[in-house]
Amino acid sequence: MDDSRISKEVAGTPWSDEESAVWRKNISDFFNDDIEEARPLSKKEMRLPRLASLDWMKCLDNALRTQHDVSLPDFKVAAEGDRQLVLGLCMDQDGKNWCPFYFMRHKKGWMVEAMPDHFHRRVNDIDAALIDAGFGFTVMRGHLDNNLRYGPWQTGAYHKELQEVAAQISAGMDTEDPLLLFFWPHIVQDRGYDEDEAMSSAARRKFLNQLPQGEAFAVKGAKSSPSRFMSWNHATGARDKDWHTVCLVISFLAIKRGWAKTSRELLPHAYKA
Repeated sequence: MDDSRISKEVAGTPWSDEESAVWRKNISDFFNDDIEEARPLSKKEMRLPRLASLDWMKCLDNALRTQHDVSLPDFKVAAEGDRQLVLGLCMDQDGKNWCPFYFMRHKKGWMVEAMPDHFHRRVNDIDAALIDAGFGFTVMRGHLDNNLRYGPWQTGAYHKELQEVAAQISAGMDTEDPLLLFFWPHIVQDRGYDEDEAMSSAARRKFLNQLPQGEAFAVKGAKSSPSRFMSWNHATGARDKDWHTVCLVISFLAIKRGWAKTSRELLPHAYKA
C-alpha cells in the first residue's frame, strides 16, 4: 500500500505531494482557472462601502441627469475626435466629498477636477492659525462657555434650573444687591444700554422684573462644537449680549449651593494678584 493510500485512509494525515498536485488541478478546473475570485478577501477589501460617499455620488449623478442630461460615466476619457466633457467641482473639505472625487479621478479615470471652496478653506486656516498661536485652549473653553445652558452637569435639567433661579432673583433680589452691582456694568455694556440712564436703581429694577422672560433663559441658544463650521462664531454672537446676565444667575446658584465660599473663589479674575 503506497503513502497516498495511507494518507487517504487516516484522517488528519498530511497530504502527499501527489495529493496536493491533484487537489490544485481539481480546484483550478472548478473555478475555470480563475483562482482570483476564490481567494480570501484581505482586511482592506472587507471594509464596508463608504455609504455617505456613495449617497453623495448618487445625488451628484441625479443632479447632472435632471439639470444637464448627462451622468457621471459621461465624463470618461472620450475617443479621439469626440467631444470631451470635464466635470468641475467646488467642495468643502468634508471627507465624504473628496473620497468619491479621488475614486472617480484615479480609479475610474474620469475627467474630474475639484478644488476646496474659499469659505471652508478660510475657516480651516483660521482654526489652524489659532492653534499655532497658542489659542487652541481658549477656543475650546469658548465652546464650553457657549454650551453652559446645555449642561454639562445635568444636561437639559440644568437649563430648567437656571430658569427657576432667574425667577427667584427677579422675585427677591434688591436693586442694591452686591452681586447685581458687581455684574451690572458688564450687563450694561453687553446690552448696549445708555450708561447714564442705566446707572439708576429704576433701570436695575426693570432688568430684574424682565429677567425670567428674557431671551437668555427663554431658549438655550445656539450650540457650538469643533465639528460644526462657524458654530463658535454664531453661538458666541448669540450669547454675547446675555453673557454676564447668565453669569449673574450662575453665580447666584453657586453661592446658594455652596459651590463657592467666597468671592475670590468664584470670581478670581476680579482680584489683582
